[in-house]
Amino acid sequence: MMQKNTPHQQRGFALVAVLWVILILSGIMVATLSLVKVEADTVSNEVNSYQALMEAHTGLSYAVHPGIERDDPILAAENPEYDAAYKVLISPEAVRFNINTILQRRDKALMRNIFKHWGMEENEASSLTDALIDWVDRGDTAELNGAEKSWYEEQGFTDRPYNGPFTDIEDMRLVKGFWAAEKLRSDWRDWFTLRSEGGLDIHEAKPELIAVAAEINVSEAEDYQAEVKGDDGLFATEDDRNYPSVDAALTAMASPGGNRRAAIAARFVTKGNILRIESVGRSGNFQASIIATVQRQGAKPNILDYQERISESE
Repeated sequence: MMQKNTPHQQRGFALVAVLWVILILSGIMVATLSLVKVEADTVSNEVNSYQALMEAHTGLSYAVHPGIERDDPILAAENPEYDAAYKVLISPEAVRFNINTILQRRDKALMRNIFKHWGMEENEASSLTDALIDWVDRGDTAELNGAEKSWYEEQGFTDRPYNGPFTDIEDMRLVKGFWAAEKLRSDWRDWFTLRSEGGLDIHEAKPELIAVAAEINVSEAEDYQAEVKGDDGLFATEDDRNYPSVDAALTAMASPGGNRRAAIAARFVTKGNILRIESVGRSGNFQASIIATVQRQGAKPNILDYQERISESE
């Protein structure tokens, strides 16, 4: 015979049921709040990443204007109210070697100088130089230590070399022997460009690059560039010393003269007119970087190359 629950027992069961309901509701509430927080964080991140990109675009829009000088205060701004800012750096694209120009001119001496400066032995530098020339020339006859179609086919690559100018710096990695250069200099991309007028900017290129092209010591190039920058140590300011010609600049840095001077001078320009604009925008913990290669001519700038990247700080 079943026993009936007493009122006291019934109240106990009811209390347990209520506690279970409260526990379940609490769990649901915690889960809901967690989802709301995740959603809020997601929205906040999307807003900040978008705002950071807009800040970078703001800087870029000022920088491409033909009337804006490189030291104009408008190229950097902060908005503390919204925790946002942008900053722009403008430099000549010609502060890097134009790899296509060097190879089309067949300036083997310069390419060997670059690779030997990086630490290559003479024979290795010569082989890589020849392989690079074979990559861009139109013929199928290999340079003395180079590589044409037959060599690449033996390695399993039927579409190489491309037999034309480089259209992407990364393609240099496909050339026979370039792995050795990459191993020596992880920053090799900072040495080359495809977008400049051709010659290296003799005033603003890094001393290391000037030294290699001018066939002088790096310390001599550093002394020369310190003189170019003036007392403030900055480019594009009033105290800069800009030489009127490549020859005058080469003489100032004690670059070899005589029979070597003409070949060395052909590697330089006094001023690069194609600009590299790096605009960095920030909003909250997000940063957006835009790198554009621009030709500022007339009222409408010509953007030759454009890259953007958004990242979140730790």
